[in-house]
Amino acid sequence: MKKIVDVGIIGFGTVGSGVVSYFQEEFAGPDKCGVRLKTVADADLTRPRAVNFDNLVANAEDVINDPEIDIVVELIGGDRPASDFILKALEQGKSVVTANKLAVSRYMPRFFAAASASGSDLAFEAAVAGSIPSRY
Repeated sequence: MKKIVDVGIIGFGTVGSGVVSYFQEEFAGPDKCGVRLKTVADADLTRPRAVNFDNLVANAEDVINDPEIDIVVELIGGDRPASDFILKALEQGKSVVTANKLAVSRYMPRFFAAASASGSDLAFEAAVAGSIPSRY
């Protein structure tokens, strides 16, 4: 039985950098909680970043098609290609975490069907109620 859960991130902009930084601070070392950030994909490998990560790739398919990655975190937002990446990952049996309101609202039935068929999970809590004001 696999003891380590491998995570791949698609998108290494402001939000992606924050998530990578969080992983590096909170999950340092695979023995800490059994979660390891394996690969981060971003279309632009040359832009300066607030945080460094060693296994950075330019192609999101490298994350989606990696048999060791269990969970894909989609952080590029918008419709396409983000929705395509989410669907492909779910179809391959990988669980997906996303805050992508547009993709979830537009393709929720397809995502749920793919997750159900493959036995994977779709976590989209961060895409729900994001615009509700905290004060009136």
